[in-house]
Amino acid sequence: MVFSLVSLAQFSIEQDSIINISKDTLLVTSDTIKSDSIKSISVESFLEIKKSKDTIVQEPRSNKNDTLTKRIVKVVEQNDSLSSKNDSLISTNILLLDSITSVLHNYDSLIKLNLVYRDRCVKYKDSLMQAKAVIDSMVDKAERLRKRNQLLQPLNKELNEQIKNLEEKISQQSQMLDQQIEKIKEKEQLFKEKELIYTNAIQESKIDLVKLEGQLQSKNSELAGKDREIELLAESIAERKADILAKNKEINEIKDNRKNEIIKIDTLRDHIAKTEKELLLSKTKLEYSTKEIKALKQRIHELTNKKKKIRLVQGIGIRNFRSPLYTLAPESSDNPDRYVISNENAGDYEFDFVTGATFRLLDLGKEDSKYTSDVGFFLGFGGKNLFKNFYIGPNIKIFDVIHINAGINIAEFRLLKSGFSEGDLVPQGMSIPTVSKWEITPYFGLTFDFSLITSIAGKL
Repeated sequence: MVFSLVSLAQFSIEQDSIINISKDTLLVTSDTIKSDSIKSISVESFLEIKKSKDTIVQEPRSNKNDTLTKRIVKVVEQNDSLSSKNDSLISTNILLLDSITSVLHNYDSLIKLNLVYRDRCVKYKDSLMQAKAVIDSMVDKAERLRKRNQLLQPLNKELNEQIKNLEEKISQQSQMLDQQIEKIKEKEQLFKEKELIYTNAIQESKIDLVKLEGQLQSKNSELAGKDREIELLAESIAERKADILAKNKEINEIKDNRKNEIIKIDTLRDHIAKTEKELLLSKTKLEYSTKEIKALKQRIHELTNKKKKIRLVQGIGIRNFRSPLYTLAPESSDNPDRYVISNENAGDYEFDFVTGATFRLLDLGKEDSKYTSDVGFFLGFGGKNLFKNFYIGPNIKIFDVIHINAGINIAEFRLLKSGFSEGDLVPQGMSIPTVSKWEITPYFGLTFDFSLITSIAGKL
């Protein structure tokens, strides 16, 4: 009996230990749970229980202990029911562990898929940022083009309209990019929420499979929707890029046309500048020619002006008296000590430079004649000492500029004193006796109009 009681006690202790072990196995993670060990524990416990039952049945029964035997049988039946419950619990735990293992496997696959999606999202984000940077650079280029195109007024309107359309499309694409970035952020938030759900499920070890699958399906559907939105946005971005490339092509064509127009404008500007220089040079030449023509007309007018009574003239005069140059010279080689007065300027005629004016008294030319001629008188000066050498006489003008005059020359000369003549002997140490004396001699003059002389001198 004592052995039976001890066996029953051991059996109850083993049942409690089995239940505790089953409870502990439910709390262990998937990496430490081994289904084979749990099955082996449940089989060994069942054999021990059966062995204890056989030993209890095989012992002799007595009347005194019928009640105790009934109790023991009742306990054994309870233990049987407990063992059946334990087996069902073990099978339930095994199924639960299998489901947990499958869930963990699905979780690992989802984490890998999440990482793949995250990498794709990062790549999409980088590509979107690059596209946005390209769009920003294109906006800057468009702004610079707008500033440059202000120089070309004929092309400004068309280019401004195209730039405005491009800016609108770029702003729309920027908005779409912002929307796509927001969608990606929302998707990342969904991934985070999903990871949080999985983390909470593992930590608590109480996963409601139906709820979890529903949540997973909802999250997967949301992810699929986000993927579809991203694909649509990517397609719209591709279309926008194609539009931008077309606009870039149009802008490049406009740039080329503008460069050609600038080259034409520069060529025209150079041609205009050259023409302006030539025109200015022509104007200058014309002004100079006009002045020269005016001066020539004035000179011609002065030369052909029949009403002009006084004309300045210059020329040469031939007078019938030569300025004497007296010197003392030896009488002969035989008498070198005797000096006589000699005149080195031999001859009766002398040329002189004459400057003066003619006064018209009578016009001899006709009104329609080609040249003018008149009769007047001449008054002039000659030699170095103008105020001691005067010329006066009648004058005839022919061929507008030639003046022929003849008359008298009144000039002061150094002559020998009275009582002395050429060839007289002069004692040694005595100077030549000369005095200043006015002489009146005839002359003949050939003079020319002063305006003609100045014009010839100016051309030389």
